[in-house]
Amino acid sequence: MKNMWKYCLVALTVSALLLACPSAFSDDRGGGGGGGGGGGGIEMQAVLVGTDLQPDATGLATFRAQSTARGLEVTVDAVDLTNTVWVLVNGDIVAQITIIATRGGGGIETRRGDDVPDVQSGDLIEIADDDGNVLLWGVF
Repeated sequence: MKNMWKYCLVALTVSALLLACPSAFSDDRGGGGGGGGGGGGIEMQAVLVGTDLQPDATGLATFRAQSTARGLEVTVDAVDLTNTVWVLVNGDIVAQITIIATRGGGGIETRRGDDVPDVQSGDLIEIADDDGNVLLWGVF
């Protein structure tokens, strides 16, 4: 129960920051201008917090979309229970990350032929071990 309050506090803090400073969490680079194209992209981030299994673990997930291209990048730190983790969005496995010296990161992009989910605000992202135990989680 104690950790549930911790997760709620983190989620509320992130939500408050997004509402108070939306420009600090958006991509201010704008779109490309050449040929009249570009612009109109979105970027969302989810701060990842550790569960009871990995209470000191942290991470960040960033989703970007522009036109028909999408990408998801995830980094994790202080994961010491496993050498491989799975990235799940709304319960569906979307990527695998190798952990080296308690850190790991990776990304998927539609431009490379990867299947990237169309992440929406409020979507759940989880980092789990091979047994399905959730080590970190966050909300976009």
